[in-house]
Amino acid sequence: DDETWNQERDRLFFEFLKKVFERRNVVTCFLVGSYFSVDWAERSFRFLTSKRHAFLGANLYTRGACYAAMHRAGLIPAKDILYMGADIVRENLSLDMRVNGKEVSYPLVVAGVNWYEAHFECEMIADDGSDLTILTHSMNGGREVSHVLRLPGFPERPPRATRLRMTVYFTGSDCCFVEAEDLGFGDMYRSSGMRWKRRILL
Repeated sequence: DDETWNQERDRLFFEFLKKVFERRNVVTCFLVGSYFSVDWAERSFRFLTSKRHAFLGANLYTRGACYAAMHRAGLIPAKDILYMGADIVRENLSLDMRVNGKEVSYPLVVAGVNWYEAHFECEMIADDGSDLTILTHSMNGGREVSHVLRLPGFPERPPRATRLRMTVYFTGSDCCFVEAEDLGFGDMYRSSGMRWKRRILL
């Protein structure tokens, strides 16, 4: 009968979930479609919502795509919405620098964008030939990680007499490159043409 079948598929689904989540840190689950129902998956849903978020609906993907399209078109402010997917960058990248005389953590790439759209370029004045330290911090929390771009052979010049162009670009959602280029300092110090590059695995 229906009650027996509901108990059996709840048991099968529960056993399946335990195998899927074994040794995995899953924080969010999406059940898409009209098949899943609290009417029969009572035990399974208790397991799903224990120490994690679970969302149930027939149009979750459709609604998310609509929100993303409206955000891109400038119709809604979606500053607090993150769209997850295989191409999404999950790390925030920043650089400690002095801006208008104040030490700040300057954002380079903000988590939540597609890796093929994640690109940053700026020019800065270097105090000396010290290394550049890129900081990464996961959108899921956790500790901040430092990645050092070393500048061997940096030209000998007075402090703050060198312009650097720094570029950040991604080749995948979990891999980016940071490049620095010596631009010199106007007519006083010509560019040496030197470039430095570092790959960062996220």
